[in-house]
Amino acid sequence: MTTVFDRGPYRLWCACCLVLAVVWVNAVRAHELRVSGARDRSGSIALAGLDAAGDIHAFLVATASAREVRFYLDDPAMTRAPRRVERNAPYDFAGGSATSALPFDTRRLADGVHRITAQVVLPTGGVDVVDASFTVSNRRSNALDQVHLAWGPDPTTSMIVVWRTLDPLSISAVRYRTPGSLIWHAAAGGPRPSGTEGTLHEVAINGLAPNTSYEYQVQGGDGLWSETFTLRTAPPAGADWDAIFVADTGLIGRLDGLTTGTQQVIDEIARLKPRMVLLGGDYAYFNTDKRYVTLDATIDAWFNQMQPIAGHVPMMPVYGNHEVGLDENLPAWQARFPTPAGFDRRRSYSFDIGDVHFVAIFAISDRNGLRAGTQAWIEQDIQAAYAAGARWVIPYLHVAPFSDGRNHRSNLALRAEVGPLFERLHVPLVLTAHDQSYVRTYPLVDVPASNTPTSLSRDCYTADDGVTWVKISPGGKMSSINGAFSRFETLTPPAYTAFRDNTQHHYARLRVFAAGALQLDTYGVKGDGSPGVVIDSFRYTTGTCEPPG
Repeated sequence: MTTVFDRGPYRLWCACCLVLAVVWVNAVRAHELRVSGARDRSGSIALAGLDAAGDIHAFLVATASAREVRFYLDDPAMTRAPRRVERNAPYDFAGGSATSALPFDTRRLADGVHRITAQVVLPTGGVDVVDASFTVSNRRSNALDQVHLAWGPDPTTSMIVVWRTLDPLSISAVRYRTPGSLIWHAAAGGPRPSGTEGTLHEVAINGLAPNTSYEYQVQGGDGLWSETFTLRTAPPAGADWDAIFVADTGLIGRLDGLTTGTQQVIDEIARLKPRMVLLGGDYAYFNTDKRYVTLDATIDAWFNQMQPIAGHVPMMPVYGNHEVGLDENLPAWQARFPTPAGFDRRRSYSFDIGDVHFVAIFAISDRNGLRAGTQAWIEQDIQAAYAAGARWVIPYLHVAPFSDGRNHRSNLALRAEVGPLFERLHVPLVLTAHDQSYVRTYPLVDVPASNTPTSLSRDCYTADDGVTWVKISPGGKMSSINGAFSRFETLTPPAYTAFRDNTQHHYARLRVFAAGALQLDTYGVKGDGSPGVVIDSFRYTTGTCEPPG
């Protein structure tokens, strides 16, 4: 991690696009102008050379007594009336109290170099003049887009940032800090090859603190920084956190009117501010939406619509049939998503967040099973996760072994492959998509032979129960097959079905509790502007489902 005190004209870039650390050692004089990002003036640094944006709390540190301090802004000769006069310590440029400085909004100034001058009147009648120049840089770059995050090699201490600029020569640079800090840290990367116009950039930020929020900005092709985004590193094992599963989104504004819920689903997920998003496949539907002419431009549009989520939350995808065929191709999508190496050229992969091990499985066929070697890889991967201390294992994939929908029926070959495997490996929960409806089974054993429920409870299961299969779709786009949500195969649900719905769009929130529980809350979104509501909720616990007492 390279520490940079970002000080306007003193910020240096080397030929290989790495940011050099410029360390300023500020010996505190009898009087010194300093600045903090916090009202209580904590964590202050010298004002001189600061690259400032937004609100700052500027004040004079006086180690010797002063009778009066007169502040001037951009008037080093002090020919005009003072901007503010302070007669009691602490001496704040914008005023304040003993415990709280008032902020000064640098957006009231033009971008560029400005100077604060403090005329300190001493008790003896003498005068000490202190001034400091700083640079205001509130203007933000409009020459970048598609900002999105992915987990780094260690999600507790690293994050990967990806974005696009149209300038092919622009620098791959990110700066980041903890909220309230005035000190930016810097990270540099390089281009990520893809078919997008311009340059796709990738920067890995390492050395972060676990379970910690940061602000960050990326550099645009015009040399300016982006708006401020936020990120949060993964928690260690033994913490509460949450994730969202969403799939089958489509692009906002389809001419056939099928994406009735996409915008609202994105807005609701953004408001929930989850720790991450699991993407279940089928994103742009390029074969039936040619508004952007080329596949790469269509992928650009999809990442731009997802930026309100993806700029703040890592997205970890599995791929659906639409990313592989139907006028699309998998490499074009894989070029946009940094994922672990995994298996079969990144088609399947896994990662750990807290004490949960997630397995992203490549399954795109309505009728066929897994690709050669995938089943063995899954078993080895899950066994290794348990050996490393995982409490829960959650696979997610696109095609559903349990569906009940007419548009995309249950994939029985896939069910026969992964049903016994997941039961043997004590998997509690499997997340799927594909058919445009919601279906959730009871926890099942003896899949595919008898599909026997271990419990008929609607809301609580224990670690001894079987595997619950959940199909969560669509995340905004209705089916092109029938122009609506999918019809169910049977009027009466199969006996293994705990809940189903085909009247609205769906996404699910997975909540992980340190005390030893998983909870899945599925939201229904009608797409008419009415708020989404939880339509189904259940949990797994390492304890008991019996009520206390």
